[in-house]
Amino acid sequence: MILVLIIISILSGVTVNELEYHRSCVYMGTQGQGLYYCDPVNMELNKIPDEHLPCKYISAVYCRDQFILVGTYNGIVILDEDFNLIDKYIPGDYYHRWITDIAYFKGSYIFSNLYGLIKYARGRFTFIPTAFATSVLLGEDTLWLGTDRGLWFSTDLAVFHHSAFYTECNSAQYLPVTDLVRDSGWFWIGMEDDYSDYSPGGLWLFDSEWESFRMGRNSGLVFNGISALYPLDDLLLLGTYCKINGLRKGGGLQILSAQGIVSWLGLSRIFPLINDFEYIPSLGQLWIATDQGVEIVQAGQLVEGQ
Repeated sequence: MILVLIIISILSGVTVNELEYHRSCVYMGTQGQGLYYCDPVNMELNKIPDEHLPCKYISAVYCRDQFILVGTYNGIVILDEDFNLIDKYIPGDYYHRWITDIAYFKGSYIFSNLYGLIKYARGRFTFIPTAFATSVLLGEDTLWLGTDRGLWFSTDLAVFHHSAFYTECNSAQYLPVTDLVRDSGWFWIGMEDDYSDYSPGGLWLFDSEWESFRMGRNSGLVFNGISALYPLDDLLLLGTYCKINGLRKGGGLQILSAQGIVSWLGLSRIFPLINDFEYIPSLGQLWIATDQGVEIVQAGQLVEGQ
């Protein structure tokens, strides 16, 4: 077991869905409370005015250059660094409005939603149908897309292909990806918790040859659902959960290293539902977004006291 010292907790009691560090600020998207930002040095917490947000349920935040791109349950807004409105997009259909992730790919901003992707380039929004998209990951020349039907990829946004992950699990009819990261050539794929025979669940690892193995409860996972993944040096940080009556119950933070998986009980709540991670190298701070606020710890202590 690893024990660490909490630096501070902020936004206590508020569900925080998303973290994004950009130009000395950490942006925090919340569930129903709008968008906050904080200086990680003096911990001064501020709130971005709600007037430009289509709703207060923030599901994705992405910063690039002077832009702050915000995905919500009700569409997209693009702000400048002074929080002035640059552009917005609110589709007529609810399932197109719910933004799940944001990335930048070959000159375009990419927003994933419950029907596919929305591309923003040269002031124009264009819908690209794929599948129920949950997460977006960039390769060197490839856009990887986590969906409810496994892992897809495209090199030009015109044609999407199933990865070998889909054929590897050909006995499964339902492959809901919750998060994916790439580290040193390896793909880590987190899956939705599902006790049926239609979804394998758990954590999957693929190398460049798409030879895979699955990790489950017998490998040390508290729960079989993965809510967040984050590579940190030679560690992989995991947020886990299970579903009870359709709701996610958090399994807290777990850490995967060469020695295996261990649970980490340094948070103020033993088993929070973790939604996102963000690491600030210059300060050695790890920010953890949970269903009860943000926990900030000294990341160097994660590997001490084993």
